[in-house]
Amino acid sequence: MSNQLWSWLLTIVGLTGFVLAGKRVWWCWYINLGCQGLWFTYAIITKQWGFVAAAIAYTIVFAKNALKWTRERQKKKKPLTTIPDKSIAWEERFPMEGE
Repeated sequence: MSNQLWSWLLTIVGLTGFVLAGKRVWWCWYINLGCQGLWFTYAIITKQWGFVAAAIAYTIVFAKNALKWTRERQKKKKPLTTIPDKSIAWEERFPMEGE
């Protein structure tokens, strides 16, 4: 892959993750984690070892944020189904029109 393509790919994916983080989209940190995989790959291919260290550091921060935001999301999530209260008669739950 050319350096030009790497530059654009890293920029687009990285900015997308940060824009979504600014909008408090809970899964944005997974995009940022994926971006660090790209940075790590780029660093290895180009032998720029400082980027390896940076990718590891950012991965730790992003993983913590991903875990935290995912847990918060799970706490806020409402159950998909509820068990009806059997003490309420059918007619009270589903009244007929005109009654």
